[in-house]
Amino acid sequence: MGLAQQRRHCLVKCVPLPRDAARQAPLYFKKAVDKAEDEWSQHNPKRVIDTSRKVLRASIPKDFRYFHVEFGIIRSMLQLPAEDMYRRRRAESIETQRQAVASFAREWEPFDWTNQLD
Repeated sequence: MGLAQQRRHCLVKCVPLPRDAARQAPLYFKKAVDKAEDEWSQHNPKRVIDTSRKVLRASIPKDFRYFHVEFGIIRSMLQLPAEDMYRRRRAESIETQRQAVASFAREWEPFDWTNQLD
């Protein structure tokens, strides 16, 4: 299957915050989850699970539905080209995309949490 035809199964969103707001973001997030009573039933109670002590896979039971939020800095490692997110990106060849993926995979290796799944 070509890269252009693959479908996403995981979505990562990064939201840059000013430093002073970033310090308080975890507190506001937890408060918002606590107030979201309408979204949770008594049969599926909400739980905030701390994943800072154990890896994510060891923290979440098998077949447990979850979403994961992490607050932190990724140290500008992506080095992505400047791009206007509201304009269409120019088409790149499959080979150019493969090279970009290979380069990213090499640079991402030290941070790749999926290695903990093996």
